[in-house]
Amino acid sequence: MNIEETGELMLDFDKIDNIPDHSGVIPVAVQDINTKEILLIAYTDRTALEESIKQRKVILRSTSRNKLWFKGAESGNTFTLHRIFVNCEQNSLVFLASPDKGGMCHTKGENGYRTGCYYRELDMDTMKLKDINAPEKKEDLSVFRCRLVNTSDESYDIMIGNGLYSALTADLKNGIAGKVSRYVIVTDSNVRPLYADRIYSEMTEAGLRTDIIEFEAGEKSKTRAVKEYVEDRMLEMGCKRDCCVIAVGGGVVSDLAGFTAGTFGRGVPFINYTTTLLAAADASIGGKTAVDTPLATNLIGLFNQPKKVYIDLDAWKTLPRRELVSGLAETIKHGCLGDRELFEYLEKNISRVFDCDSEVCRYISEHNCMVKYRVVMKDARESGLREILNLGHTVGRAAETLSDYRLTHGEAVSIGLCAEVLLGEKYGYIGSENAQRVISLCEKAGLPVKLPEYMDADELVRKLYTDKKVRNGRLRFVFQKEIGEMVCFGDNNYGKEVPEDEIAEILRSMK
Repeated sequence: MNIEETGELMLDFDKIDNIPDHSGVIPVAVQDINTKEILLIAYTDRTALEESIKQRKVILRSTSRNKLWFKGAESGNTFTLHRIFVNCEQNSLVFLASPDKGGMCHTKGENGYRTGCYYRELDMDTMKLKDINAPEKKEDLSVFRCRLVNTSDESYDIMIGNGLYSALTADLKNGIAGKVSRYVIVTDSNVRPLYADRIYSEMTEAGLRTDIIEFEAGEKSKTRAVKEYVEDRMLEMGCKRDCCVIAVGGGVVSDLAGFTAGTFGRGVPFINYTTTLLAAADASIGGKTAVDTPLATNLIGLFNQPKKVYIDLDAWKTLPRRELVSGLAETIKHGCLGDRELFEYLEKNISRVFDCDSEVCRYISEHNCMVKYRVVMKDARESGLREILNLGHTVGRAAETLSDYRLTHGEAVSIGLCAEVLLGEKYGYIGSENAQRVISLCEKAGLPVKLPEYMDADELVRKLYTDKKVRNGRLRFVFQKEIGEMVCFGDNNYGKEVPEDEIAEILRSMK
Protein backbone atom coordinates (compact mmCIF):
# COMPACT_ATOMS: atom_id res chain seq x y z
CA MET A 1 0.00 0.00 0.00
CA ASN A 2 1.47 3.32 -1.05
CA ILE A 3 0.58 6.75 0.38
CA GLU A 4 0.97 9.47 -2.21
CA GLU A 5 1.91 13.02 -1.23
CA THR A 6 -1.30 14.30 -2.81
CA GLY A 7 -3.24 12.92 0.10
CA GLU A 8 -4.86 10.18 -1.97
CA LEU A 9 -4.95 6.60 -0.74
CA MET A 10 -3.64 4.20 -3.39
CA LEU A 11 -3.73 0.49 -2.55
CA ASP A 12 -0.74 -1.16 -4.23
CA PHE A 13 -1.27 -4.85 -3.51
CA ASP A 14 2.08 -5.93 -4.99
CA LYS A 15 3.98 -4.05 -2.27
CA ILE A 16 2.40 -5.84 0.70
CA ASP A 17 4.93 -8.38 2.01
CA ASN A 18 4.93 -11.34 4.36
CA ILE A 19 1.39 -12.57 3.75
CA PRO A 20 1.89 -16.11 2.47
CA ASP A 21 -0.38 -17.83 -0.01
CA HIS A 22 -2.51 -14.75 -0.62
CA SER A 23 -2.22 -11.74 -2.90
CA GLY A 24 -4.15 -8.53 -3.14
CA VAL A 25 -4.89 -8.24 0.58
CA ILE A 26 -4.50 -5.49 3.17
CA PRO A 27 -3.54 -6.03 6.82
CA VAL A 28 -5.95 -4.43 9.28
CA ALA A 29 -5.84 -4.05 13.05
CA VAL A 30 -9.26 -3.66 14.69
CA GLN A 31 -9.05 -1.61 17.90
CA ASP A 32 -11.90 -1.17 20.39
CA ILE A 33 -12.81 2.52 20.36
CA ASN A 34 -13.69 2.45 24.08
CA THR A 35 -11.18 0.09 25.74
CA LYS A 36 -8.34 0.77 23.24
CA GLU A 37 -7.72 -2.99 23.17
CA ILE A 38 -6.50 -4.54 19.93
CA LEU A 39 -9.29 -6.98 19.21
CA LEU A 40 -7.76 -8.78 16.28
CA ILE A 41 -5.50 -8.65 13.27
CA ALA A 42 -7.34 -9.34 10.04
CA TYR A 43 -6.87 -9.18 6.27
CA THR A 44 -9.16 -7.75 3.64
CA ASP A 45 -9.23 -6.78 -0.02
CA ARG A 46 -10.16 -3.50 -1.66
CA THR A 47 -13.73 -4.50 -2.52
CA ALA A 48 -14.50 -5.54 1.05
CA LEU A 49 -12.78 -2.40 2.39
CA GLU A 50 -14.90 -0.09 0.24
CA GLU A 51 -18.12 -1.94 1.13
CA SER A 52 -17.28 -1.77 4.84
CA ILE A 53 -16.63 1.95 4.64
CA LYS A 54 -19.88 2.47 2.77
CA GLN A 55 -21.93 0.55 5.35
CA ARG A 56 -19.83 1.59 8.39
CA LYS A 57 -19.80 -2.11 9.31
CA VAL A 58 -17.37 -5.05 9.05
CA ILE A 59 -18.17 -8.73 9.31
CA LEU A 60 -15.42 -11.16 10.18
CA ARG A 61 -14.80 -14.53 8.57
CA SER A 62 -12.30 -17.00 10.06
CA THR A 63 -10.94 -19.99 8.16
CA SER A 64 -8.40 -20.83 10.83
CA ARG A 65 -6.97 -19.28 13.96
CA ASN A 66 -4.29 -17.50 11.95
CA LYS A 67 -6.35 -16.41 8.95
CA LEU A 68 -9.02 -13.83 9.73
CA TRP A 69 -10.82 -12.08 6.89
CA PHE A 70 -13.60 -9.55 6.75
CA LYS A 71 -16.02 -8.36 4.14
CA GLY A 72 -18.89 -5.81 3.96
CA ALA A 73 -21.37 -6.54 6.71
CA GLU A 74 -24.59 -8.36 5.95
CA SER A 75 -25.05 -10.66 8.92
CA GLY A 76 -23.09 -12.45 11.60
CA ASN A 77 -20.50 -11.10 14.03
CA THR A 78 -20.00 -7.44 13.24
CA PHE A 79 -18.23 -4.30 14.35
CA THR A 80 -19.48 -0.74 13.88
CA LEU A 81 -16.75 1.21 12.11
CA HIS A 82 -16.04 4.73 13.46
CA ARG A 83 -12.68 5.92 12.12
CA ILE A 84 -9.88 4.60 9.94
CA PHE A 85 -6.18 5.39 10.26
CA VAL A 86 -3.39 4.56 7.83
CA ASN A 87 -0.14 3.41 9.40
CA CYS A 88 2.25 4.96 6.91
CA GLU A 89 5.29 3.12 8.22
CA GLN A 90 3.83 -0.37 8.30
CA ASN A 91 1.54 -0.08 5.26
CA SER A 92 -1.48 -1.21 7.24
CA LEU A 93 -4.85 0.10 8.37
CA VAL A 94 -6.14 0.62 11.90
CA PHE A 95 -9.90 0.42 12.39
CA LEU A 96 -11.41 2.11 15.43
CA ALA A 97 -14.59 0.14 15.95
CA SER A 98 -17.04 -1.02 18.58
CA PRO A 99 -18.16 -4.66 18.76
CA ASP A 100 -21.80 -5.26 18.03
CA LYS A 101 -23.70 -8.00 19.84
CA GLY A 102 -21.74 -11.20 19.41
CA GLY A 103 -18.71 -9.40 18.05
CA MET A 104 -15.56 -11.54 17.81
CA CYS A 105 -12.40 -10.95 19.80
CA HIS A 106 -10.18 -13.64 18.35
CA THR A 107 -6.56 -12.57 18.10
CA LYS A 108 -4.76 -9.82 19.97
CA GLY A 109 -1.69 -8.08 18.67
CA GLU A 110 0.48 -4.99 18.81
CA ASN A 111 -0.20 -3.42 15.43
CA GLY A 112 -2.83 -0.99 16.63
CA TYR A 113 -2.85 2.79 16.75
CA ARG A 114 0.25 3.59 18.81
CA THR A 115 3.21 5.93 19.14
CA GLY A 116 6.33 5.66 17.07
CA CYS A 117 4.44 5.51 13.78
CA TYR A 118 3.33 8.13 11.30
CA TYR A 119 -0.42 8.11 10.74
CA ARG A 120 -2.91 9.71 8.44
CA GLU A 121 -6.66 9.61 8.90
CA LEU A 122 -8.84 8.32 6.09
CA ASP A 123 -12.10 10.26 5.60
CA MET A 124 -14.78 7.60 5.19
CA ASP A 125 -16.95 9.86 3.02
CA THR A 126 -14.38 11.26 0.60
CA MET A 127 -11.63 8.58 0.80
CA LYS A 128 -9.14 11.44 1.21
CA LEU A 129 -6.26 11.34 3.66
CA LYS A 130 -5.24 14.04 6.13
CA ASP A 131 -2.24 14.33 8.44
CA ILE A 132 -2.85 13.85 12.15
CA ASN A 133 -0.77 13.78 15.29
CA ALA A 134 -0.69 10.39 16.95
CA PRO A 135 -1.46 10.51 20.69
CA GLU A 136 1.31 9.73 23.14
CA LYS A 137 -0.67 6.84 24.61
CA LYS A 138 -3.40 4.63 23.30
CA GLU A 139 -5.36 5.45 26.45
CA ASP A 140 -5.53 9.12 25.38
CA LEU A 141 -7.71 8.28 22.40
CA SER A 142 -11.45 8.08 22.92
CA VAL A 143 -13.54 8.68 19.84
CA PHE A 144 -17.18 8.10 19.07
CA ARG A 145 -18.49 9.11 15.67
CA CYS A 146 -21.86 10.82 16.06
CA ARG A 147 -23.31 10.55 12.57
CA LEU A 148 -26.29 12.91 12.14
CA VAL A 149 -27.96 13.40 8.78
CA ASN A 150 -30.31 16.37 8.54
CA THR A 151 -33.35 15.35 6.54
CA SER A 152 -35.75 18.03 7.73
CA ASP A 153 -37.82 19.95 5.17
CA GLU A 154 -37.50 23.70 5.73
CA SER A 155 -39.72 24.72 2.81
CA TYR A 156 -42.31 27.42 3.42
CA ASP A 157 -44.91 29.47 1.57
CA ILE A 158 -44.79 33.17 0.77
CA MET A 159 -48.27 34.70 0.54
CA ILE A 160 -48.56 37.97 -1.42
CA GLY A 161 -51.81 39.90 -1.19
CA ASN A 162 -53.80 42.68 0.42
CA GLY A 163 -54.95 42.74 4.04
CA LEU A 164 -53.62 39.37 5.15
CA TYR A 165 -54.51 39.67 8.86
CA SER A 166 -57.32 37.14 8.69
CA ALA A 167 -55.25 34.75 6.57
CA LEU A 168 -52.54 34.75 9.24
CA THR A 169 -55.04 34.05 12.02
CA ALA A 170 -56.65 31.25 10.04
CA ASP A 171 -53.27 29.63 9.35
CA LEU A 172 -52.38 29.77 13.04
CA LYS A 173 -55.70 28.16 13.96
CA ASN A 174 -54.96 25.42 11.44
CA GLY A 175 -51.62 24.67 13.09
CA ILE A 176 -49.07 26.18 10.70
CA ALA A 177 -46.66 26.76 13.60
CA GLY A 178 -46.98 23.22 14.89
CA LYS A 179 -47.77 22.25 18.48
CA VAL A 180 -47.59 25.62 20.20
CA SER A 181 -49.80 27.02 22.94
CA ARG A 182 -48.99 30.73 22.76
CA TYR A 183 -47.75 33.41 20.39
CA VAL A 184 -45.48 36.44 20.81
CA ILE A 185 -45.74 39.32 18.32
CA VAL A 186 -42.45 41.21 18.02
CA THR A 187 -42.75 44.65 16.44
CA ASP A 188 -41.39 48.20 16.62
CA SER A 189 -42.82 51.51 17.78
CA ASN A 190 -43.77 52.63 14.26
CA VAL A 191 -45.45 49.43 13.14
CA ARG A 192 -47.34 48.58 16.31
CA PRO A 193 -50.17 51.17 16.01
CA LEU A 194 -50.46 50.66 12.24
CA TYR A 195 -50.55 46.86 11.96
CA ALA A 196 -49.38 44.88 14.99
CA ASP A 197 -52.18 45.96 17.34
CA ARG A 198 -54.77 44.90 14.77
CA ILE A 199 -53.12 41.50 14.32
CA TYR A 200 -52.97 41.12 18.10
CA SER A 201 -56.70 41.89 18.37
CA GLU A 202 -57.66 39.42 15.64
CA MET A 203 -55.56 36.66 17.21
CA THR A 204 -56.93 37.16 20.75
CA GLU A 205 -60.51 37.34 19.44
CA ALA A 206 -59.87 34.03 17.70
CA GLY A 207 -58.94 32.50 21.05
CA LEU A 208 -55.18 32.43 20.48
CA ARG A 209 -53.07 33.22 23.55
CA THR A 210 -51.03 36.18 22.37
CA ASP A 211 -48.58 38.72 23.79
CA ILE A 212 -46.88 41.65 22.11
CA ILE A 213 -43.33 43.05 22.53
CA GLU A 214 -42.37 46.43 21.11
CA PHE A 215 -38.97 48.09 20.74
CA GLU A 216 -37.90 51.45 19.36
CA ALA A 217 -38.06 51.67 15.58
CA GLY A 218 -34.86 52.07 13.58
CA GLU A 219 -31.67 50.32 12.55
CA LYS A 220 -30.01 51.31 15.83
CA SER A 221 -32.24 48.78 17.59
CA LYS A 222 -30.75 45.83 15.72
CA THR A 223 -28.37 45.02 18.58
CA ARG A 224 -27.61 42.31 21.09
CA ALA A 225 -28.99 44.53 23.84
CA VAL A 226 -32.42 44.78 22.21
CA LYS A 227 -32.42 41.04 21.49
CA GLU A 228 -31.70 40.47 25.18
CA TYR A 229 -34.60 42.79 26.07
CA VAL A 230 -36.99 40.77 23.86
CA GLU A 231 -35.75 37.50 25.38
CA ASP A 232 -36.14 38.80 28.93
CA ARG A 233 -39.68 39.98 28.19
CA MET A 234 -40.53 36.53 26.83
CA LEU A 235 -39.14 34.90 29.98
CA GLU A 236 -41.10 37.28 32.18
CA MET A 237 -44.25 36.33 30.26
CA GLY A 238 -43.56 32.69 31.06
CA CYS A 239 -42.77 31.62 27.50
CA LYS A 240 -41.26 28.19 27.07
CA ARG A 241 -40.51 26.04 24.04
CA ASP A 242 -44.19 25.82 23.17
CA CYS A 243 -44.33 29.39 21.85
CA CYS A 244 -44.17 30.88 18.36
CA VAL A 245 -42.62 34.26 17.48
CA ILE A 246 -44.39 36.42 14.88
CA ALA A 247 -42.34 39.25 13.36
CA VAL A 248 -44.56 42.14 12.27
CA GLY A 249 -42.61 44.92 10.59
CA GLY A 250 -39.68 45.61 8.31
CA GLY A 251 -36.16 44.28 8.01
CA VAL A 252 -34.97 45.17 11.49
CA VAL A 253 -37.95 43.45 13.11
CA SER A 254 -37.54 40.42 10.85
CA ASP A 255 -33.82 40.07 11.64
CA LEU A 256 -34.20 40.57 15.38
CA ALA A 257 -37.31 38.42 15.86
CA GLY A 258 -35.95 35.61 13.66
CA PHE A 259 -32.65 35.57 15.56
CA THR A 260 -34.47 35.55 18.90
CA ALA A 261 -36.73 32.68 17.79
CA GLY A 262 -33.68 30.70 16.67
CA THR A 263 -32.03 30.86 20.08
CA PHE A 264 -34.94 31.04 22.56
CA GLY A 265 -35.48 27.57 24.00
CA ARG A 266 -32.82 26.40 21.49
CA GLY A 267 -35.24 27.25 18.73
CA VAL A 268 -38.95 27.97 18.48
CA PRO A 269 -41.01 28.48 15.29
CA PHE A 270 -41.44 31.94 13.85
CA ILE A 271 -43.46 33.68 11.15
CA ASN A 272 -42.75 36.81 9.11
CA TYR A 273 -45.48 39.36 8.44
CA THR A 274 -43.70 42.02 6.39
CA THR A 275 -44.93 45.59 6.18
CA THR A 276 -42.27 47.25 3.98
CA LEU A 277 -41.08 46.92 0.40
CA LEU A 278 -37.52 46.54 1.70
CA ALA A 279 -38.39 43.59 3.91
CA ALA A 280 -40.51 42.01 1.19
CA ALA A 281 -37.54 42.15 -1.17
CA ASP A 282 -34.84 41.17 1.25
CA ALA A 283 -35.07 40.33 4.94
CA SER A 284 -38.21 38.19 4.89
CA ILE A 285 -36.85 35.61 2.44
CA GLY A 286 -34.00 33.18 2.93
CA GLY A 287 -33.78 32.77 6.69
CA LYS A 288 -30.81 35.05 7.41
CA THR A 289 -31.13 36.70 10.82
CA ALA A 290 -28.59 38.78 12.69
CA VAL A 291 -27.75 41.79 14.84
CA ASP A 292 -25.14 44.49 14.35
CA THR A 293 -22.24 45.43 16.62
CA PRO A 294 -19.90 48.45 16.60
CA LEU A 295 -17.27 46.24 15.00
CA ALA A 296 -19.28 44.46 12.32
CA THR A 297 -22.63 44.27 10.57
CA ASN A 298 -24.68 41.05 10.44
CA LEU A 299 -21.84 38.84 11.69
CA ILE A 300 -23.67 37.75 14.85
CA GLY A 301 -26.66 35.70 13.75
CA LEU A 302 -27.91 32.44 12.32
CA PHE A 303 -29.92 30.91 9.50
CA ASN A 304 -33.47 30.33 10.66
CA GLN A 305 -36.22 29.65 8.15
CA PRO A 306 -39.75 30.92 8.97
CA LYS A 307 -42.85 28.77 8.88
CA LYS A 308 -44.49 31.21 6.46
CA VAL A 309 -44.04 34.74 5.07
CA TYR A 310 -46.89 37.19 4.50
CA ILE A 311 -46.30 40.17 2.19
CA ASP A 312 -49.18 42.58 2.77
CA LEU A 313 -49.26 45.04 -0.13
CA ASP A 314 -51.82 47.21 1.69
CA ALA A 315 -49.14 48.08 4.21
CA TRP A 316 -47.11 49.81 1.51
CA LYS A 317 -49.82 52.47 1.20
CA THR A 318 -48.97 53.78 4.67
CA LEU A 319 -45.21 53.93 4.10
CA PRO A 320 -43.49 57.31 3.85
CA ARG A 321 -42.14 57.96 0.37
CA ARG A 322 -38.58 57.65 1.67
CA GLU A 323 -39.30 54.08 2.82
CA LEU A 324 -40.66 53.14 -0.59
CA VAL A 325 -37.58 54.67 -2.19
CA SER A 326 -35.36 52.72 0.18
CA GLY A 327 -37.08 49.44 -0.66
CA LEU A 328 -36.57 49.98 -4.37
CA ALA A 329 -32.79 49.67 -3.96
CA GLU A 330 -33.05 45.95 -3.14
CA THR A 331 -35.47 45.48 -6.04
CA ILE A 332 -33.06 47.17 -8.46
CA LYS A 333 -30.31 44.97 -7.04
CA HIS A 334 -32.32 41.85 -7.86
CA GLY A 335 -32.80 43.04 -11.43
CA CYS A 336 -29.06 43.65 -11.73
CA LEU A 337 -27.98 40.26 -10.43
CA GLY A 338 -30.56 37.86 -11.82
CA ASP A 339 -33.59 39.30 -13.62
CA ARG A 340 -33.07 41.46 -16.67
CA GLU A 341 -36.83 41.49 -17.28
CA LEU A 342 -37.42 42.98 -13.82
CA PHE A 343 -34.75 45.62 -14.44
CA GLU A 344 -36.34 46.69 -17.72
CA TYR A 345 -39.80 46.69 -16.13
CA LEU A 346 -38.53 49.05 -13.44
CA GLU A 347 -37.06 51.36 -16.06
CA LYS A 348 -40.55 51.74 -17.54
CA ASN A 349 -42.76 51.59 -14.42
CA ILE A 350 -40.81 52.70 -11.38
CA SER A 351 -42.88 55.87 -10.90
CA ARG A 352 -46.05 53.75 -10.49
CA VAL A 353 -44.61 52.21 -7.33
CA PHE A 354 -45.12 55.52 -5.53
CA ASP A 355 -48.81 55.36 -6.38
CA CYS A 356 -48.88 51.85 -4.85
CA ASP A 357 -50.27 50.58 -8.14
CA SER A 358 -51.55 47.11 -7.29
CA GLU A 359 -50.34 45.51 -10.54
CA VAL A 360 -46.84 46.95 -10.24
CA CYS A 361 -46.47 46.14 -6.55
CA ARG A 362 -47.53 42.55 -7.07
CA TYR A 363 -45.22 42.18 -10.09
CA ILE A 364 -42.11 43.39 -8.28
CA SER A 365 -42.97 41.38 -5.16
CA GLU A 366 -43.28 38.16 -7.16
CA HIS A 367 -40.07 38.82 -9.08
CA ASN A 368 -38.17 39.73 -5.91
CA CYS A 369 -39.24 36.45 -4.36
CA MET A 370 -38.31 34.41 -7.44
CA VAL A 371 -34.85 35.96 -7.77
CA LYS A 372 -33.98 35.31 -4.16
CA TYR A 373 -35.58 31.87 -4.18
CA ARG A 374 -33.50 30.76 -7.18
CA VAL A 375 -30.36 31.65 -5.24
CA VAL A 376 -31.36 30.40 -1.78
CA MET A 377 -32.63 27.04 -3.03
CA LYS A 378 -29.11 26.31 -4.34
CA ASP A 379 -27.18 27.79 -1.43
CA ALA A 380 -29.24 28.15 1.73
CA ARG A 381 -26.24 28.89 3.97
CA GLU A 382 -24.08 31.15 1.83
CA SER A 383 -21.31 28.71 0.93
CA GLY A 384 -20.78 30.35 -2.45
CA LEU A 385 -23.59 31.41 -4.78
CA ARG A 386 -25.61 33.22 -2.11
CA GLU A 387 -22.83 35.80 -1.81
CA ILE A 388 -24.21 37.42 -4.97
CA LEU A 389 -27.13 38.72 -2.89
CA ASN A 390 -24.56 41.03 -1.29
CA LEU A 391 -24.25 43.02 -4.51
CA GLY A 392 -23.93 46.66 -3.48
CA HIS A 393 -23.67 45.75 0.20
CA THR A 394 -19.90 45.86 0.70
CA VAL A 395 -19.87 49.63 0.27
CA GLY A 396 -23.55 49.97 1.24
CA ARG A 397 -23.35 48.48 4.73
CA ALA A 398 -20.18 50.43 5.50
CA ALA A 399 -21.77 53.70 4.32
CA GLU A 400 -24.94 53.02 6.32
CA THR A 401 -22.98 52.46 9.53
CA LEU A 402 -20.57 55.35 8.91
CA SER A 403 -23.52 57.71 8.40
CA ASP A 404 -24.77 56.72 11.87
CA TYR A 405 -27.92 55.58 10.05
CA ARG A 406 -28.71 58.98 8.57
CA LEU A 407 -28.75 56.94 5.35
CA THR A 408 -31.49 54.33 5.16
CA HIS A 409 -30.43 50.81 4.23
CA GLY A 410 -31.72 51.22 0.67
CA GLU A 411 -30.01 54.59 0.19
CA ALA A 412 -26.70 53.09 1.31
CA VAL A 413 -27.15 50.04 -0.95
CA SER A 414 -27.80 52.38 -3.90
CA ILE A 415 -24.46 54.06 -3.27
CA GLY A 416 -22.89 50.60 -3.10
CA LEU A 417 -24.49 49.49 -6.37
CA CYS A 418 -23.16 52.59 -8.13
CA ALA A 419 -19.67 52.10 -6.71
CA GLU A 420 -19.59 48.46 -7.74
CA VAL A 421 -20.77 49.05 -11.32
CA LEU A 422 -18.09 51.72 -11.71
CA LEU A 423 -15.49 49.29 -10.38
CA GLY A 424 -16.95 46.52 -12.54
CA GLU A 425 -16.71 48.78 -15.59
CA LYS A 426 -13.04 49.29 -14.82
CA TYR A 427 -12.52 45.51 -14.73
CA GLY A 428 -14.53 44.94 -17.90
CA TYR A 429 -17.45 43.08 -16.30
CA ILE A 430 -20.05 45.64 -17.40
CA GLY A 431 -20.07 48.05 -20.32
CA SER A 432 -20.27 51.80 -19.80
CA GLU A 433 -23.81 51.95 -21.25
CA ASN A 434 -25.19 49.35 -18.83
CA ALA A 435 -23.28 50.85 -15.92
CA GLN A 436 -24.97 54.17 -16.65
CA ARG A 437 -28.38 52.45 -16.88
CA VAL A 438 -27.94 51.17 -13.31
CA ILE A 439 -26.94 54.59 -12.03
CA SER A 440 -29.79 56.28 -13.93
CA LEU A 441 -32.39 53.84 -12.58
CA CYS A 442 -31.23 54.53 -9.02
CA GLU A 443 -31.55 58.26 -9.69
CA LYS A 444 -35.01 57.76 -11.21
CA ALA A 445 -36.07 55.97 -8.04
CA GLY A 446 -34.92 58.93 -5.97
CA LEU A 447 -31.93 57.11 -4.54
CA PRO A 448 -28.49 58.68 -3.97
CA VAL A 449 -25.71 57.84 -6.41
CA LYS A 450 -22.94 59.88 -4.74
CA LEU A 451 -21.43 59.90 -1.26
CA PRO A 452 -23.07 62.38 1.13
CA GLU A 453 -21.14 65.61 1.65
CA TYR A 454 -20.48 64.71 5.28
CA MET A 455 -18.87 61.35 4.44
CA ASP A 456 -15.11 61.02 3.98
CA ALA A 457 -14.16 58.55 1.25
CA ASP A 458 -10.98 57.38 2.99
CA GLU A 459 -12.84 56.77 6.24
CA LEU A 460 -15.39 54.76 4.27
CA VAL A 461 -12.61 52.63 2.79
CA ARG A 462 -11.40 51.76 6.29
CA LYS A 463 -14.95 50.83 7.27
CA LEU A 464 -15.13 48.33 4.39
CA TYR A 465 -12.99 45.91 6.39
CA THR A 466 -15.93 45.16 8.71
CA ASP A 467 -17.72 43.44 5.80
CA LYS A 468 -18.44 39.74 6.32
CA LYS A 469 -16.95 38.82 2.91
CA VAL A 470 -13.46 39.94 3.99
CA ARG A 471 -11.03 37.00 3.94
CA ASN A 472 -7.56 37.09 5.46
CA GLY A 473 -7.78 40.85 5.83
CA ARG A 474 -8.50 41.38 2.12
CA LEU A 475 -11.51 43.13 0.62
CA ARG A 476 -13.78 41.04 -1.59
CA PHE A 477 -16.53 42.23 -3.92
CA VAL A 478 -19.17 40.52 -6.05
CA PHE A 479 -19.78 41.90 -9.55
CA GLN A 480 -22.70 41.87 -11.93
CA LYS A 481 -22.10 40.76 -15.50
CA GLU A 482 -23.79 43.43 -17.58
CA ILE A 483 -27.45 43.31 -16.40
CA GLY A 484 -29.21 40.20 -15.11
CA GLU A 485 -26.17 37.98 -14.42
CA MET A 486 -23.25 37.75 -12.01
CA VAL A 487 -19.57 37.10 -12.59
CA CYS A 488 -18.35 33.71 -11.37
CA PHE A 489 -14.64 33.36 -10.70
CA GLY A 490 -14.69 29.57 -10.82
CA ASP A 491 -15.51 26.68 -8.45
CA ASN A 492 -18.60 28.31 -6.93
CA ASN A 493 -16.60 31.43 -6.10
CA TYR A 494 -18.33 34.74 -6.72
CA GLY A 495 -16.10 37.03 -4.67
CA LYS A 496 -13.08 38.82 -6.10
CA GLU A 497 -10.27 40.31 -4.04
CA VAL A 498 -9.97 44.03 -4.73
CA PRO A 499 -6.92 46.11 -3.76
CA GLU A 500 -7.77 48.90 -1.36
CA ASP A 501 -6.39 51.63 -3.62
CA GLU A 502 -8.68 50.64 -6.49
CA ILE A 503 -11.94 50.89 -4.55
CA ALA A 504 -10.61 54.03 -2.84
CA GLU A 505 -10.17 55.67 -6.23
CA ILE A 506 -13.78 54.86 -7.16
CA LEU A 507 -15.18 56.18 -3.89
CA ARG A 508 -13.21 59.41 -4.12
CA SER A 509 -14.67 59.94 -7.60
CA MET A 510 -18.18 59.70 -6.12
CA LYS A 511 -17.89 62.81 -3.94
